[in-house]
Amino acid sequence: MWKRLAAEFLVEPEASVSQKFLTWPNLVTGIGIVLTGIYCWQFFSGAAATLIPITVFLVGLSDLLDGLLARRLNQHSRLGKIIDPLRDRLLGFAMLINAAILKGAGVLFSAPVLIIVAVETIIFLPPFLRLKVHAIGKLRQMIYLACMWLFLAEVYWLKSEIAPLAVFLWVMAAASLSAFAVYIRKLRQ
Repeated sequence: MWKRLAAEFLVEPEASVSQKFLTWPNLVTGIGIVLTGIYCWQFFSGAAATLIPITVFLVGLSDLLDGLLARRLNQHSRLGKIIDPLRDRLLGFAMLINAAILKGAGVLFSAPVLIIVAVETIIFLPPFLRLKVHAIGKLRQMIYLACMWLFLAEVYWLKSEIAPLAVFLWVMAAASLSAFAVYIRKLRQ
């Protein structure tokens, strides 16, 4: 049972890619992008700040659902191959900016953040976008979401620090570097 579940969520089967624009997976990804905008509004305005961890959770859920729908409905599209990683990068960068606002702008210039931004920017370049989704990329995204969700839950709900932000950022940087190494190897094959 566990192998089947892991295969369902972590392994992208070979699928035909269509030119369709309006598909269920693209709609879910679009909702995730809108929710990312709402998240940005929440932390910049301070409105509904206690809902920030929930908003981030919903964006993460959209990431799981769009891939599941694409596989189940066989609705893989060229647009989806672009907007899915775009949503992931937008959310990732928004979470880093939120952390910088909460902990000081110096966070943006720390070593793990510079690694994350550099690697995630490179991975979003066209040669990498042509690669088939790999389990390491999905795992990287889950690690990002878990780390930043825990950090945001500490800040907005617990009002105390369980683990320093630097720990979360270094875990995220390691996940980025691991994914990058796998993608480089795949490009060379």
